Amino acid sequence: MQNWFKTGGEWPRIPRPAQEDGVAAALGIPGRLQLIVGPAGIGKSTLAETVASGLPDRMVIPVIALTELSGVPMGAFAPAVARLGLDAASDRLPIELVTAIGRHANGVVVVVDDIPRLDDVSAALVYELVRGFGAPTIATARSGEALPSPIRRAADEGLCLRWDLDGLASEDVARLLERRFGARPRYADLHRLMERSAGNPLHLRMLVERAERRGGVTPDGESVRVDEGADAVGLDTAMAQRIAELTPGQHDLLHVAVLLQPVTVLELGGGPDLLTLVARGLLADDGTGRLRATHPLIAEAFEHAPGRRDAADTAVRLLRRRTEPADRMRALTLQLDASDRTVDDAELLWGIEYAISTGDFRLAIHAVDTVLGQGPHRELAFVATLRAAEACSLMSDLDRAGADFAAAQALAETSDNLAQLVIQRGQHLAYRRYDIDAAVAQAEQMLPRLDEAGRAAVAEYVANWRSSRGEPASSTLRTVAERVAPEIALRAAIMAGFMRALRCDKDGAQRASESLRRLQAELGRTDPIAQTVLDFVDYSALIGDAHTDDAIDLIESKRAGVGDMVGVYTCLLAITRLYRGQIVEASRLAALAVDQLRWRDRMGWLGLALGYQAVIAARRRDIATARRILDEMTLGQRHAPLVPIPRAEAQAWIDLADGQVDQAVARLLRMADREARVAPVVASLALAGVIRAGEAAHAVGILDRVLSVTPVKVVQVVRDLAVALRDHAYPDLPTLVTRAAHAGLEPITLDAIALALQQGAKGEIARKLEAIVTRTDPLVDEELIQRRPPSLITPRELEVARLASTRMRSREIAARLGISVRTVDNQLASVYRKLGVSSRDELADALDALGLR
Repeated sequence: MQNWFKTGGEWPRIPRPAQEDGVAAALGIPGRLQLIVGPAGIGKSTLAETVASGLPDRMVIPVIALTELSGVPMGAFAPAVARLGLDAASDRLPIELVTAIGRHANGVVVVVDDIPRLDDVSAALVYELVRGFGAPTIATARSGEALPSPIRRAADEGLCLRWDLDGLASEDVARLLERRFGARPRYADLHRLMERSAGNPLHLRMLVERAERRGGVTPDGESVRVDEGADAVGLDTAMAQRIAELTPGQHDLLHVAVLLQPVTVLELGGGPDLLTLVARGLLADDGTGRLRATHPLIAEAFEHAPGRRDAADTAVRLLRRRTEPADRMRALTLQLDASDRTVDDAELLWGIEYAISTGDFRLAIHAVDTVLGQGPHRELAFVATLRAAEACSLMSDLDRAGADFAAAQALAETSDNLAQLVIQRGQHLAYRRYDIDAAVAQAEQMLPRLDEAGRAAVAEYVANWRSSRGEPASSTLRTVAERVAPEIALRAAIMAGFMRALRCDKDGAQRASESLRRLQAELGRTDPIAQTVLDFVDYSALIGDAHTDDAIDLIESKRAGVGDMVGVYTCLLAITRLYRGQIVEASRLAALAVDQLRWRDRMGWLGLALGYQAVIAARRRDIATARRILDEMTLGQRHAPLVPIPRAEAQAWIDLADGQVDQAVARLLRMADREARVAPVVASLALAGVIRAGEAAHAVGILDRVLSVTPVKVVQVVRDLAVALRDHAYPDLPTLVTRAAHAGLEPITLDAIALALQQGAKGEIARKLEAIVTRTDPLVDEELIQRRPPSLITPRELEVARLASTRMRSREIAARLGISVRTVDNQLASVYRKLGVSSRDELADALDALGLR
């Protein structure tokens, strides 16, 4: 037989350009998981790998989900941990891993293979990377398999873009076989293979390779004959047959194991039935001494199985013996799913609080409905109804939230009840309805019904809402009496801590922080908003003290694991990156923050995030986008706390783009004069635009007034720079612009240097300023207002000079940088001339003197 066709070797891959291009393009949408779904063997992993390999500028972070690792916490991330060089034994590994990937989200792509088989911890980390950090992520999932709870949550929240992958078309299969054999298959064989495999690449390969093994691939003229024999049984059928073969006892035991998994042998009681389930491959050790179902289809088979209530009762009893809150919540969930009316009030209240604290609002409402369906006493009904209103508000079910707040008011009997209602309904009206007037009005209506402690507890909120309407921001907050309920005192301390930190009142913010920690300890739980305010207090102190790098590190390290408060942290990062001139990253973070805050906005920050998104667009010279964002903001968003600052700043940058410098300066001065008393640092950073525009003299007066009330280091840095430019104090400028750069204000540093050079700074001072540009300019990707000042030496010259200053030879430098020895020598000659040196030792001293080493 003439062997003119080939067999064996690598299996051909047929490109799927439409799907590949679609997934790749969608990776640019922040905070979305690209979920490729299809039957086993359809090519999901191949598609994911192809897309990832087509992004050469991104590091691929592999996450490999295997059945045998599904019970090993973070087992799927083991390859990523090794690739990133992290300590696998660290107690903080989950946070360190998420932070390491998330901080560089614009330079990675996470690829999760077989996401339904992720262990619980890994699934939560994937959710955190997508929701919290916007990390571009591709995942594969087999059709019909249940997703892990965190991934189901991501899908429910609209974070998953699903790509259903179908089988190959007939012409693709023909092309694949032609590549495999060097000849086209006979039409009859192609038709039969398509019918049997439905174009599934893996099934097709199994059929073809079976034909090869049995000698069924033979030439037929110019075509090739493929005779694969009988077809095989499908996976679903095989699984159903295996479960149907179990005895009733084995069937019930497997059902309980599925509800409890991972589960210990001791919990299941051991015995021959359990040994049979393990022997038949239905349960397996997950690597930690616990058992899990070996395939998600096993759990799915029990979703509507007879005897589910009995199995659930057994699972609840065993879960109650465990100590983890998550297991306690699983038990409660099973009872609620079974419409169990025997759950006691205390357990239901605990479940409601736990669900809200973890951001599972649908579960919280489910628990509330169960409470109310049991005809509770009035106090319990009030608490449950108020929690339902809070959960509905956070889920943007605003109509039901309003109805529940009204129902809670009808149930309120004590001053504590009413104070809680005033604060939470006010937050709903101000932050979700964007109706500040209504928030203030409902508080004023209720104040006469509150006792002294209740009025003190809500005073800071009322003052904050009034300040949003342009009224004085003074507050009558005092120490809340000990008799006030801890829940109310906690909310008062939250607002006090936030406002004190914003006003740079370190002592007041610290006292509020101490109260927050004490009250959380009394309540026995961590309140997400309270923890965010504690972090905001620390962040604000670092920014005020001009420790910007430390502030970024703090927020980056905290952003992992903050749940539905993540939008606040992302917004803070976007703002900080903006004022550092890292405009591309700031733009990405701002878009992510807006998306996150549209999802959950517990503190009313969406307006602020939109405002800064407009500032970033304007500073990128994308004026149309900036105007659109400002125009589309609602009235409530425009007048929310702090939002007038970025709105004025965005409008000012639009004015600058239109050449209206005087109008831009006047706008920023009005804003700073009005807002600096509430947020001195935020207002002063926006006011820096006046200095950058060349009008430093106009900013000095306002900055002096700010410092007379609130002596903050970062404001002092801006003020001293403005004074030096106003007075042409050139000898002071190298020191002052260096302070500004170290404070994280690189754009004003560069524009100030440009202004000084334009105004006449010369000689040694000019050389020092140009040296500062050399080390600062590479950090800034924002377009400056002034013409970009010249560097003392080029980035490549600096790179060569730094290596040469360590006594590295030209040949070694060339090898290190991938350039020729002649190029190295030419670069060094240029550096020597510019710095006035003649040797490597002198070069090292000159670089040190200029702060360039």
